Amino acid sequence: MVVSGSTILHDSVLKIRAIIASGTTDPISGTRSSASKFVMTSFPSRYVQYPVITVEGNKTRDERMGTQTQTMRSDLLFTVNIWSKNVKERDTLADAVYQSLKTSQMGTQAGWTGTQLDGLYDLKFLGENNIDEEGKAGIHRKRMNFGYFVIG
Repeated sequence: MVVSGSTILHDSVLKIRAIIASGTTDPISGTRSSASKFVMTSFPSRYVQYPVITVEGNKTRDERMGTQTQTMRSDLLFTVNIWSKNVKERDTLADAVYQSLKTSQMGTQAGWTGTQLDGLYDLKFLGENNIDEEGKAGIHRKRMNFGYFVIG
């Protein structure tokens, strides 16, 4: 899926979601309900089975590529949240998400043309933090931030 100039954010979020879904193994794929999904574009209002991964996107800046051109560079920020019932699973999934995005840049992941060929350039890992609920029944969450830019 090539990221289009008129739907930059929508297309890029769907691309990132697809990369993560294909490059990250669902630990409960054999028992996950058909009403639940493993990778989504927002925290669901539907039935949730943990672990779950959500992808959000924001356009953070547009910058003209020169004084006599209408071509713009758009900086995009993606937040990937991994929600799990245990810390080890959360951290393992976070590593898998990072590796999926990293290896997808140049098309090294089977079946993908590479994010650069689709219009997402210069992956940047911008940091991560843990946001855990207290107690044994608490949900463990890791928020990861990534950036790309799009030329359009």
